[in-house]
Amino acid sequence: MNKVVGILIFAVVAVVYFGAPKQLRTKENYFLLEQYIGEKLATRLVGKFEKDDVPMPKIPSLKADATSTDVYSRKEKEVNIPADKKEQLDYIFITQLMQAVQQRKIENSEASNWMNVLSQGGSREGVYRAMILGDDYGALENYDNVASDSVVTFSIKFLEEYINQTVNPETLGQMNFYSVKRLVCEKALEVIDAYPSTKDQAAWYANLSKSLAVNHAYVFNSETRKNKSAKFHQAWASAVATQHLKSETLLKLHKTFNHLQGN
Repeated sequence: MNKVVGILIFAVVAVVYFGAPKQLRTKENYFLLEQYIGEKLATRLVGKFEKDDVPMPKIPSLKADATSTDVYSRKEKEVNIPADKKEQLDYIFITQLMQAVQQRKIENSEASNWMNVLSQGGSREGVYRAMILGDDYGALENYDNVASDSVVTFSIKFLEEYINQTVNPETLGQMNFYSVKRLVCEKALEVIDAYPSTKDQAAWYANLSKSLAVNHAYVFNSETRKNKSAKFHQAWASAVATQHLKSETLLKLHKTFNHLQGN
């Protein structure tokens, strides 16, 4: 018995002195230990890990007046990008957007038309809105394609956590899948526009992106979109133009919706 006690005491002393085995030196264990034994001892046992928290900014109230034109007078953050790089990024955006929004490959003629819009000063948000208000998307909304339970559950949670609005599950459950996607994404754009600063926009985006990466990483092919660090997404959002932040939000949400619908 004394031998067993001695071994246990030696093991505890060794862990305290040398630290925990490598496989136990994880971020999760650090934050768990920190709660009970304090930062200093937790660091000594498993090493130091920085917290990944990005405080969620207070969600602004959305105007009920759908005819308000305030958004069009708001000056968005812009980032200068070399012309050739911008053209490349715009083309990737357009092709990914068509696939995510309408779930089909874009025709060359369509891609050229949308690229012309962007090259002449149009915005990514403008392209998106024109796409979902077009006849093709309207036809999709007229199909008998009710939103799945998974889509309804995700929509309710998203609206509560990121828009600060509640909705009747039965109402969503009776709606067309493509209509649900459009309405939820419109709310996301409204909230982004309603934030008073780009700092708040980046923090909101960071929290959403982390949640999507943690819960729906399998939806994304890009390692950037799969990244589970809120601070990583905050840094990205802080470095890009507002239109890029909006376009990434739209792409991520549509891709998630498509998967949840089983498409």
